[in-house]
This record gives sequence, structure tokens and C-alpha cells, in this order.
Amino acid sequence: MTVPILSAAKNLSLPVHEIDTFTGWTPPATDGRCINLVVAVSFGLLVPPRIINGAKYGGMNVHPSLLPNFRGAAPLHHTLLSGTEVTGVSLQTLHPSKFDHGVILAQTTPFEHGAQTVQELEEILSPIGAQLLLQGIRDRAYVTPPKETTGRSAPDEEKAIHHAPKLSAADRHIDWQSWTAERIVRTHKVIGPLWNYFSPADGKPSKQTRLIWSSGFRESPECPEYIKPLVPSAGHPIIVGLQSPTQDIYIRTCDGHVLQSDYVKVEGDITRSFVHAARRTRMIGLSSGLDESSQDFKLFDCSLS
Repeated sequence: MTVPILSAAKNLSLPVHEIDTFTGWTPPATDGRCINLVVAVSFGLLVPPRIINGAKYGGMNVHPSLLPNFRGAAPLHHTLLSGTEVTGVSLQTLHPSKFDHGVILAQTTPFEHGAQTVQELEEILSPIGAQLLLQGIRDRAYVTPPKETTGRSAPDEEKAIHHAPKLSAADRHIDWQSWTAERIVRTHKVIGPLWNYFSPADGKPSKQTRLIWSSGFRESPECPEYIKPLVPSAGHPIIVGLQSPTQDIYIRTCDGHVLQSDYVKVEGDITRSFVHAARRTRMIGLSSGLDESSQDFKLFDCSLS
């Protein structure tokens, strides 16, 4: 993927060095002059001390959060996942041994971002970060940066700081016993699709199979009143109207809300409607405690983990 800075450097006829490790690499001197300043933006490698110290003014970094909050590799994701509505951008020095522990040179005023997805938040913060970096260079903030404090944060202060570590597949694994409806919907918007393991409804031993919620979730305010008492505990989907032209799936969350979803992908298969996928994988079985003769629908359930 071509990043914008590469295109800009080529247009300005600037030398470009593309590396995936600093081992054995040293910035070359241009016309016998050493590097003045190292600037790192959205850069996944820790710049080693020998390179920072080799630059006349060290290094600077733009970080899309109000440091020290959301230090780490995924600040945009964790800002949204935590439900934090106020954010900003920080300009800091490059720390020689830790990510996002440099001296803060400048920060924007906190503001409400209004974003729901990472792309939306990135589009809001990118131009602000670019302007903050440009102003920091114009103001020569790197020449006499504030002295770094050596004291550690108090335990209570450190506990209050949000961290932003790299995300993994485990962060998309729904815990139906503790995740609220609002958290499930928000997490899908930020890092979806989410997933679960399911247990076949027929009770036969089976290898754990991953179910991916391809289309995400929506809260179901229109859930019929006569359905609500039949929707089992959190994490047990119920399909209504299996024999009718339209089938609806309802899943109760731990906070008592009911969610719906349309399309899923069973690991190793293609994306299908939930009902179609359920039929193919023994995911569903006739729900107990239902007098079918009294209703014009059928209820089926399975267990998610």
C-alpha cells in the first residue's frame, strides 16, 4: 500500500528508505550533514535510541489521543470501544524505550468527536494531527522541550489511564454473560465482525465451531410481547417463524435487551442467513415448553459461548 508521505516525498524528489527493521540500518547523512529531526506518525516500530540520539533535535511523534490516555498501538479503536466521547491529539517527543511515553509538547483542546467507526474518527483526527505537527515544527517546539519527569504516576492515576494495546481476535469474541446490548452493537461497529462458538442443539458431541456474525446486530424494540417470555437467558438465540416466508432471530443480552441479526458465517462455509446456516449445522432444535398448537410459529434455540 502506498502511504501519502511516500507519494509526497517522491514528488519533492526526497530520498526514500523503506525498511521493516532498524537492525543494521543507519540514516545516511545528506551532503555530509546529519539528520536534524526524526518525525514518526502511525509508525509501528520503536525508533531505537541510537537513531533518536543521532538526530540533532531527537524525535517527535503525533498520537491520536490526549496522552497519557490511550497509549498504545490502537488508540482510535480503544477510544471508541470504551465509549469515550471526548478526544484530541497529542504531539510528543520520541521515548527511547517505550511507545507513547515521551514528553508532551502540545495537545489540542479536548472536544466531542461524534464518531462511531474508526474510519470516521481517523478522518476527524488526521487533519488536526497534521496541523498540530506543522505548528510544532514552525514553533520549534523540539528545540527546548520540557524536561521529562522521572517520578512514577500514583497508583490511582495509573489505574485511571486507558490503555490501547494491539487488538486480537479475542477482542471480537462476545461474552454474552457480561456484554451489554450497547457494548455488542458498538464493538461490532468498531472492530466487527464479532464471533462465538456454538453448541449443536441435538446435544451430540461435536468439535467447537466458530460462528461469525457477519451483518452485526441491531436492537429489537419491535420484539413481540408474546415472544419475550420465550426468549431464553443471555446468549441463546431463538428463531421465530421457521416455516414462514420471513424468519426472525432474537437473542437476549445480559442486561435484558433483545438483539437481532440477519447473516452469519459458520467457519469454513460461506455467509448465509442465520436460519439457513442453522439448518446446515445442527445448530437448532425444537425449543421445549412450547405448545405449538397455540401459535402459528415455531421456536428453535441453541447455545453460544
